[in-house]
Amino acid sequence: MLTYQQALLFLYNLQKFGIKLGLRKIAALLSELGNPQQQMDFIHIAGTNGKGSTAAQIESILRQAGYRTGLFTSPHLFRFTERIQVSGQQIGTDQVTEFVRLMKSPIQQLKCTFFETATAMAIWYFAAQKVDIAVLETGMGGRLDATNVVTPILSVITNVSLEHCQYLGDTISEIAKEKAGIVKEKGEVLCGQMDPKALRVIKEFSRFKQAKFHWVGDEVECKEECLSPEGTVFSYGSGDGCYRQLQIPLVGRHQLDNAVLAVRSVEILRQMGFRITDGHLRQGLLSVKWPGRLQTVARNPLTVLDVAHNPAGAAALQKSLEEIFSFHRLVLVFGVMADKDYPAMLELLLPDAALIVATQPETGRALDAQALVPLVRKVRAEYLVEPSTVKAYHLARKMARADDLVCVTGSHFTVGEILEHLQADGEPRDKKGFRRR
Repeated sequence: MLTYQQALLFLYNLQKFGIKLGLRKIAALLSELGNPQQQMDFIHIAGTNGKGSTAAQIESILRQAGYRTGLFTSPHLFRFTERIQVSGQQIGTDQVTEFVRLMKSPIQQLKCTFFETATAMAIWYFAAQKVDIAVLETGMGGRLDATNVVTPILSVITNVSLEHCQYLGDTISEIAKEKAGIVKEKGEVLCGQMDPKALRVIKEFSRFKQAKFHWVGDEVECKEECLSPEGTVFSYGSGDGCYRQLQIPLVGRHQLDNAVLAVRSVEILRQMGFRITDGHLRQGLLSVKWPGRLQTVARNPLTVLDVAHNPAGAAALQKSLEEIFSFHRLVLVFGVMADKDYPAMLELLLPDAALIVATQPETGRALDAQALVPLVRKVRAEYLVEPSTVKAYHLARKMARADDLVCVTGSHFTVGEILEHLQADGEPRDKKGFRRR
């Protein structure tokens, strides 16, 4: 009998197929399952940053309104089941095992990738759980991403910046064209604040698709009322409603942008007939949970974790640390993937850091911690090298004074390993051998 750990090993071994964009295999896999994507409504979210936070907030509001919700996000921090949730509850290990048992042969025959398989599993599980509406986050790009097999009632594009250039293109306009691929014929699309070139591409593509186009810059006025280490309070106004003192437990001005997208999405859903009250909206925002985003995990010294993994994310992190937190010195724990633009990230973060602890998470994609040293030396920051993320975390806290701030960042992998180390809820974790994703 197949065990959960055997199922996980099978899933993670699919990564040998790498990243192969395209819809043929995911469509064939879903056909084997009876096309479960036809059994529910979808909201589809693309963008360089903020996809997960926006998705989590939309799902939380819909759940508060009484809808049975699905949520598919990636990557996970330290447990595969985080990726697939129904009404706030992660998929069970038994269901993961059952899917692999059912679909192992077609997956092997089609040579499906890890992400294609995870996407099919999510949609299969949502259908089995009789979900009313599912919120899907793209893995990469949009046009050829496995999640683009669905026909959403609303497409959301958070922002566009340079990332995954080897797959999506070398310019903002090229990447925007890929993300615009989630817009469907005569559908509806909502865009966040973004580079004007990207916005122009998406708007033109939407016109070509005869899709109804929304942009928060035209339709929404927003003002932050309080930015604090505990969360964000803001006012919001549009042609469809005005709200004061909306609260989210997510930290940073960039999370305000994501919250605005979530609220505007809900207003558009109301126009489609979804019954969502102001109370549902407020409570959904207030109760959202999205770990690893400027998450405070310890005090004395104050210690935060953030999954910033590209220059845009690093810029948002740097701005938030400067605007929101009060501290004497910044101690940075930094571990990053070798395929990321880490020189640009460090250029943003190092000037404010008194000490950096270079580390590397347990994945073959990680940059060797020693490779960070020449970049750190350029700014003459004090540094230490500790390959173990957990040891680096404790070393940084030991080196910091009570009034300093320790920030762990650079990758979902780095943050995930620290959260796994700190976790005390007793739930089963993926074994170390299955941490590749």
